[in-house]
Amino acid sequence: MVPPQTAVSISISAASVKFEKSIEIVATILLACATVGSAWSAYQAKRWGGAQMFRMIAANGARSEAMRLSDKASHLTAIDVSMFLQYAAAVSSHQQQLADFILKRFRPEMKVAVDAWLVTRPLKNPVSPLSPFGMKEYSLSALREADQLNQLALQKLNEAKAANTRGTITSC
Repeated sequence: MVPPQTAVSISISAASVKFEKSIEIVATILLACATVGSAWSAYQAKRWGGAQMFRMIAANGARSEAMRLSDKASHLTAIDVSMFLQYAAAVSSHQQQLADFILKRFRPEMKVAVDAWLVTRPLKNPVSPLSPFGMKEYSLSALREADQLNQLALQKLNEAKAANTRGTITSC
């Protein structure tokens, strides 16, 4: 027969071992959850970092195309101004044949603006616009496209910033 003191110590010892095993199991589960959480966080950060990169590439592509179209619009405007100056010089020097020749060769976008400007009778009407360039009819499609692409670039840049923020928050 086991003395009473020994029975109590065996009972306490068995309870202590059971408690320690429970602590170890809980600690193992917590460490496993922390490991899975860290791995998930790293995965999400990598994923959102990739999303940020693709959006930045799209933003840069749109911005580059917008710059190309803006340059094109500048060149077309320079051509329009040059031709308009020649047209105005021909009209003011009463060279109608030359003026008609130039008028027929305006680019379509410029022709619309010049026709609208001529309707205002600029040589006789003191309140008519000074040139067709200030009129709403003078509108370059390349410039409109460049503006749209700049808006797209800004949108993609904002999306990239959001993806970066999300990736940073996820990885913390």
